[in-house]
Amino acid sequence: MDLNKKYSQVKISPLPWTERKWVLLSNFFYTIKSQGKPIRLKIPKGFKFDGASVPRLFHIISAPMATDSIIAALVHDWLFHTKQLSLCESNEVFNEVLILCNCWNAKRIIMFLWLKAWSWYVRYFSKEIIFTID
Repeated sequence: MDLNKKYSQVKISPLPWTERKWVLLSNFFYTIKSQGKPIRLKIPKGFKFDGASVPRLFHIISAPMATDSIIAALVHDWLFHTKQLSLCESNEVFNEVLILCNCWNAKRIIMFLWLKAWSWYVRYFSKEIIFTID
């Protein structure tokens, strides 16, 4: 199943006066599996997230709002924000969603490795709050 087609109507808008912050304009539902059990996520309207935090060096490979990665970024950012899954599990979900979105394999691997390094840094060293809900 190509998630790009299934979720092509995801309503997301950039936040004004921010470089890489986005807001979800309507509730978004997605089902993941954790330890063999399905978990239905409801990401609420108003959730603000940073999308795929791709360093400028890699924008040639993937823009922050690329259609083959934004759903994965949204789901991962929600899991990261709510801590419903461990950091490792959340990163694996990101990778799985990229696969389902038919993300180019080399791009997916680069994004996944960057995500693992970045999310580990943010979780353990950064004081910045990236995600909020209105």
